[in-house]
Amino acid sequence: MRILWFTNTASLATEPLTGQVGVGGGWIESLELKMHEKGGLDVAVAFPWIEPELKTFHFGEGTYYGIPSRSTSKYERLVERHTAKLEDPQKQVEYYLRVIEDFKPDVIHIFGSERAYGLLIPHIQVPTLIWIQGNLTVYSLKWYTDLSLEDVDKYTPVSSKVKGTSWHHKYREALNIAAREQEIFSHCQYFTGRTPWDRRLTMTLSPQAKYFHCDEVMRPQFYGPQWEPHHDREKLVIMTTIRGNIFKGLRSIYDTSAILKRLMDTPFEWRLAGIAPDNELVTMVEQKLGVNHKELNLNLMGNKTPDELVEELLHADIFMHPSFVDYSPNSV
Repeated sequence: MRILWFTNTASLATEPLTGQVGVGGGWIESLELKMHEKGGLDVAVAFPWIEPELKTFHFGEGTYYGIPSRSTSKYERLVERHTAKLEDPQKQVEYYLRVIEDFKPDVIHIFGSERAYGLLIPHIQVPTLIWIQGNLTVYSLKWYTDLSLEDVDKYTPVSSKVKGTSWHHKYREALNIAAREQEIFSHCQYFTGRTPWDRRLTMTLSPQAKYFHCDEVMRPQFYGPQWEPHHDREKLVIMTTIRGNIFKGLRSIYDTSAILKRLMDTPFEWRLAGIAPDNELVTMVEQKLGVNHKELNLNLMGNKTPDELVEELLHADIFMHPSFVDYSPNSV
């Protein structure tokens, strides 16, 4: 069977293409590895690419298609960010159809509904399934929960406003993506997810569709190691994995840490993987609160490889997930 994936990452081709271990979408890599191990399945992965032309790559047992997703002109990208303009749907669908014509899949599997991939569905007869990875129609409702629009406007650096990379620019883009997402849901006949929320979302946005339950495969490093209590130390270690997204609860971590520092006699360290001290959101939160993360016993560690993240989790006493809205995260 020939299966074509449309994903947000290059999956197992990420490291060969970039020279770096992927820090996001690891469960997609794990699933691809399992598919190759099973045998009898020919898997191709189509993903966003930085080059202006469609390219085909071959690594190991996989075929990979790099799809141009944005203009290569700096001026055009600046205009796109300021106007919250999304990818040209006609041009994107043309790329998708070229990939389909080349690979000739029996089944198409789209990971997530936030990109334009689902717009290809009305143009093909190949059975196509969307794997739910969250939903911006819902996320956009919680965008300004942790920081208000006024906070974002006040503390966003002028350079980000000029470049069109501020969180308000991203919010306007998210609203447009949500509208496109609803169109995609209206076309798709098959969805898969792993939570009751996924099923309810499908029933609401795509009542004509058939829903399948399917759990995810995590990276191999996360299977096997077993956490044990740390009774032999005085310091409490709290662990969080977090992205620099405005609705992920970073400001709430600062507020909570300040309360813990005021009320607790036990020394503690709150370790955050996935966000670094130079992240713009960190700067905005610290300016808003008038504090530095070190004053609140926060250790912002930046991105971690899977092996490093496993060690951090085993070292912690408590795992805390602060997001205001989230899709069934593998971190939990």
